[in-house]
Amino acid sequence: KIHYLEAYCRANSQTTDWSKHTVVGHKTRLVSRSADGSQLKLHCVVSDGVTVEHVITATHDEVDFRLTAHNPTNKRSEAHWAQPCIRVGKFTGTGADTTPDKYAYVKKSFIYLDGKRAMMPTQGWATEARYIPGQVWAGPGVPRADVNPRPLHPAVPSNGLIGCYSADGSMIFAT
Repeated sequence: KIHYLEAYCRANSQTTDWSKHTVVGHKTRLVSRSADGSQLKLHCVVSDGVTVEHVITATHDEVDFRLTAHNPTNKRSEAHWAQPCIRVGKFTGTGADTTPDKYAYVKKSFIYLDGKRAMMPTQGWATEARYIPGQVWAGPGVPRADVNPRPLHPAVPSNGLIGCYSADGSMIFAT
């Protein structure tokens, strides 16, 4: 299950309250959908006036996301970054209907550290934060204060790829 762009977020959000500080509100509407369902166009209005046009195109083995943001106001937007919410429990065979362990999906997940695939949990796994469970990775050049208020891993990923394996190991979900 994916909550596409669950939130547009403010800077300095790693230790702050999700509702009171982190999230900048938004409303998204469907502009169009191709007849075969392979392309969606969305229009989003962020509460501070920024508009975002989304074109999402699916092919047999990938999904392409193209976003164009525009600020028609005369003030700087509070939206500093955005995030989807991706629930992988059912995909990995470790969903709530299978186990009460909220971290069960972790053993089917990977990230790239030092140019090599690292299965999770990795060394240095963080367990304390405002909100748990989870794990946040600040990519190269991303200020550590500007990430989700979940446990922040001390390592920096070597590329932008993070993912998990399906329950039977035949598929990969990665972003």
